[in-house]
Amino acid sequence: MFKKILGRSLIVLSAAVVVSSWGTDRVVSSSGPYTTIQAAIDAAASGDRILIAEDVNSTSFTIINKSYLTIQSMTSETKSIKVSDANFNNGSSITINNLRIEFIGGGDFSLTKCTNIRITNCDFRSNDPNPYGNGIVGDVKNFYFLNNKANLGEPLLELDLTGNLYFNDNDVTDGAILITPRTKSSLSFFRNTINGLMHIYNGHYSLFVDMYKNTLSQIDYGIGYAWAPLSFWATFYTKVVLDENYFKHCEGSGSIYPSNMNIVDMNNNTFGDCNKNF
Repeated sequence: MFKKILGRSLIVLSAAVVVSSWGTDRVVSSSGPYTTIQAAIDAAASGDRILIAEDVNSTSFTIINKSYLTIQSMTSETKSIKVSDANFNNGSSITINNLRIEFIGGGDFSLTKCTNIRITNCDFRSNDPNPYGNGIVGDVKNFYFLNNKANLGEPLLELDLTGNLYFNDNDVTDGAILITPRTKSSLSFFRNTINGLMHIYNGHYSLFVDMYKNTLSQIDYGIGYAWAPLSFWATFYTKVVLDENYFKHCEGSGSIYPSNMNIVDMNNNTFGDCNKNF
């Protein structure tokens, strides 16, 4: 047990190194100096912060070849941005913090060849009834999703992952988490409440999944693989740790699919209307 607790402590420390020291603050407001998020991004250098001073009714932006860049509310009060399209191309150590993000018109956060993306203290919403239109999608190496809220009615994360995923202290009212590791990876889910489903596909790579103090309830989105609140597919080399999780609600009969996972450690998990099938 000491070994596992030590490992979890190291994970938290490693997440902290994504954020760089601050450079120049670039304020976005209707009166300037930057009137759009894109203008502030274009002017930004490594280490700069883009500070959102007021709500943004509609925006699209692209981040290309930027590193150590933070986009956040200017004050402790959360600001709202309505996003029709946001592209992150070859971004490294990008942080999104303390924003209410509403996807509009099928918008999403699209990641391409990104590294060390960190999203913290945000609230994700959607006005799009299309169950495949929004969320955070694409390919990334090391992804940190910490202390966020989400109510999307569709996939929240749909990631091709290299490296590691840290998904901690989040409250997902409605949203699916779909992860496809592309190399040897580690996935950490600590202290989350997730109403939706979690689906992990891994064909040929060594994978370690550590789940601690999560509350999981299943929503059947009708997207073909909602077999259980937590499902794995083709995960031949996967090891799973399950400690103190609550499998609250299942649409099917089981709490995990499939039931023959390589569970290397399991302690004090509880079950609501889910059958313990592992």
